[in-house]
Amino acid sequence: MTTTTTRAREVRPVEPELHELPALSTTDRLAVALGAQLILWSERHRRHRADRAVRADRAAAAQAEAATASRDAFEQRAWAGPTW
Repeated sequence: MTTTTTRAREVRPVEPELHELPALSTTDRLAVALGAQLILWSERHRRHRADRAVRADRAAAAQAEAATASRDAFEQRAWAGPTW
């Protein structure tokens, strides 16, 4: 079994009138960097998913239009009777 030990950081008082924050630790900087990357990735992913949905909708509409045109053309030929 492992144990995790932490070292006490130097704590200096924060002066409220200067609105200072203590310096970020290594893990804090890593969390900020990873968080920003995750946000950017999710935005790209959402945009690509929307683009794929638009392309799929266009393809479905084109297929439906082609099927309708084909059916209409067949019905016109079928009702015309023999041409000989």
